[in-house]
Amino acid sequence: MRIVSFLPSATEILYALKVGDSVLGVSHECDYPPRVRRKPVVMKANLPSKPLSDRQIDRRVRKALRSGNGLYYIDTPLLEKIKPDLIVTQKLCDVCAVSSDAVEEVVRHFSPKPTVFSLHPHSLVGVFDDIVKLGERVGKYGAARRYVTHLKQRVLRVQGKVKGLKRPRVFSMEWCDPIMNAGHWIPEMVEIAGGVEGLSEKGEPSKRIPWGEVRRYQPEILFLMPCGFSMHQTFQRVKHLKQLPGWRDLPAVRRDQVYCLDGSSYYNRPGPRLIDGLEIMAKLIHPEKFRSLHLKKDAVRCL
Repeated sequence: MRIVSFLPSATEILYALKVGDSVLGVSHECDYPPRVRRKPVVMKANLPSKPLSDRQIDRRVRKALRSGNGLYYIDTPLLEKIKPDLIVTQKLCDVCAVSSDAVEEVVRHFSPKPTVFSLHPHSLVGVFDDIVKLGERVGKYGAARRYVTHLKQRVLRVQGKVKGLKRPRVFSMEWCDPIMNAGHWIPEMVEIAGGVEGLSEKGEPSKRIPWGEVRRYQPEILFLMPCGFSMHQTFQRVKHLKQLPGWRDLPAVRRDQVYCLDGSSYYNRPGPRLIDGLEIMAKLIHPEKFRSLHLKKDAVRCL
């Protein structure tokens, strides 16, 4: 099977299921496992290459979506040359990757026409279901079921360790200017890890949150996980938060529990490494219960 993946999480799933050699084209954001960076890039972002602030990125994204031009460019000649049997994309978020409808429009005159397979998870259960469905599509149904069982066992271990513990108030921030909460699977992850996410709803998209609302909530733990950024990039971009009125009065700040996280690797993408992210959250929320869990290098940094 000849596969093109327009979705970093799908690329990770395909490699986890041992079909990485069949992936012949990827998006510009597909970077894990590292060897995938050698694959031909078939989809790129329609954003300037020069550095932009968070506010500028937000404006460019919203303008592109309003205009109907889209955020992504598909290299159609390269895609035709690859002649994929299967293209994996998504329906979840127009900001995260090209939509399945846009891909269908591109390939409608291809001969033979490839199958467009779309992922659409809003929760951890949705992620697990997508792993199995994609595994079935590429002839790895049994391996996918076994892999999901392993991931679920890790979730259950975390749940067991935090059962009955006091749950601190947590706020997970997916964008910092303007401030946005982290939606979909993140509130669920916080709950499983032993916290309470009071400014987001499980399964719902991210949305803007006024700073005054954050102050009233008085989070005891702050997770900063801007979409698409590594922990190091996040640390460099969120320092302006310290200038916000009332910042120093937040319990999370007073307790030195404001954490920059690697959102791109462990939180923003609906793939297998969300479980790594869950374990990281659990370690930070209840360190006394996860002493034996060693955090990955460059996964966390205190702001």
